[in-house]
Amino acid sequence: MVKKPPRQTVQRILDESLKLLNIFGEPSASTTVIAHALRISPGNLYYHFASKDALLEKHFDDFQKGLSGYLDQAPLVTNIDELSNFFRELFEIIWTYRFFYRDLNHLLSRNEKLEMGAKVLFNQKEQALETILNNFRTLKIISLNEAERSRVITQMMVIFTWWHNHCNALLPRFEYEGPSFENAANVKGVSVLLGVFLPYIKGSHRARLEHIMGTLNTNAEVKPKTATKRKWEPTGVMTDRVKRASGHTVQRILHESLRLLNEKGEPGASTTVMAEALGISPGNLYYHFASKDALLEKHFDDFQMDLSDYLDQAPLVTNLDELSDFFRKLVETIWTYRFFYRDLNHLLSRNRKLEMGAKVLFNQKEQALEKILNNLQDLKIISLNEAECSRVITQMLVILTWWHNHCDVFLPKVGSEVPVVENRANLKGVSVLLSLLLPYTRGDPKAKLEHLMDALNSNAVAKPKTVAKRKIPLSR
Repeated sequence: MVKKPPRQTVQRILDESLKLLNIFGEPSASTTVIAHALRISPGNLYYHFASKDALLEKHFDDFQKGLSGYLDQAPLVTNIDELSNFFRELFEIIWTYRFFYRDLNHLLSRNEKLEMGAKVLFNQKEQALETILNNFRTLKIISLNEAERSRVITQMMVIFTWWHNHCNALLPRFEYEGPSFENAANVKGVSVLLGVFLPYIKGSHRARLEHIMGTLNTNAEVKPKTATKRKWEPTGVMTDRVKRASGHTVQRILHESLRLLNEKGEPGASTTVMAEALGISPGNLYYHFASKDALLEKHFDDFQMDLSDYLDQAPLVTNLDELSDFFRKLVETIWTYRFFYRDLNHLLSRNRKLEMGAKVLFNQKEQALEKILNNLQDLKIISLNEAECSRVITQMLVILTWWHNHCDVFLPKVGSEVPVVENRANLKGVSVLLSLLLPYTRGDPKAKLEHLMDALNSNAVAKPKTVAKRKIPLSR
């Protein structure tokens, strides 16, 4: 009997490291963890890959080759069934290397080669979507003008890029069977992407698309394991993990730590870095906050309270101007605490309180959007059925949650003033959110919505004035 040759060490390293990166995320899957899982010494691992970055770059090269192979097939997509299969194949390859998008902002901020490669890959995705839309317009499957085409591509790029992160935040893998969760995430993602096309497709093609989406949604159902649910409660400032101390020092710590977390991301903003920036000892910081988690939980409490203040005003939104103001307040608040969504999956994977709190916040956002759409529907400003309402809410949730991450990739802060980037990201985000309603408006409301979007897009390229921020209630 001929013995099979042992697998090459390089391939073993690639297989095991990819599994660990996907499970734990890049910040937690250290080379020591990877070597231990492989039962080899760290020195043996470094013999094959000179650094962790070298290993990550090899994974990205494999990911890029695999995804590019599917993207190159875009010109061959000529009907609805082929489009569904195309999206499914793309989602499956993204799932295989999902750690990359999970920790995308963190990876690109410290690895120039990955940053450049990611931009090439994003351009390929954008060109593939544009090719498909052009094919469908030529074949009379879809009807949309140039402005609509640009908006649809932006909406799809955000959903396409951040969908698995969104699923991971809402449906953590440890509560689900792995293969079942993978299938649910991929199939539901295809349905959400196809839903962006739906308003622009007519006749028999629309009926076929609705049938495919119905089948996908049925197949996406997954039953979670029975788990004991715990009620989440805000931690508050004066819990046992946050000491009673000088309010001035606590505020200094909160202000400086928030700046560093937004600038460097949670993995890069250690308590040592914070203490040094504050000019205090780490021990002094720990006197006020017993751990880094206690500090993060306090920031989340502040974020949750600020965002809830605006979400509670959803029933007051009764016209498109108020809707634009409402979205503006939400994206500005999210920008203030943008590190939370930037490192969301990493944070939720290791902090149960944040995980439970995040779910409460997601539910609040979903309920607020539902109230607004119902209001606008009752006032005859928009017209959409129950299925369309559900799809628009899902699309809005993904874009509202991940928009600043998307901008961080496409609009890097390096070399530009942060207020300029903030203004551009926030205004453009509001415009993209409003554009999701455009297919469901007619007459004067449609003209008003287009006017609001044009004004937002124009102002997004202008340098904002430096003004003190303050909370402003929605205008009535």
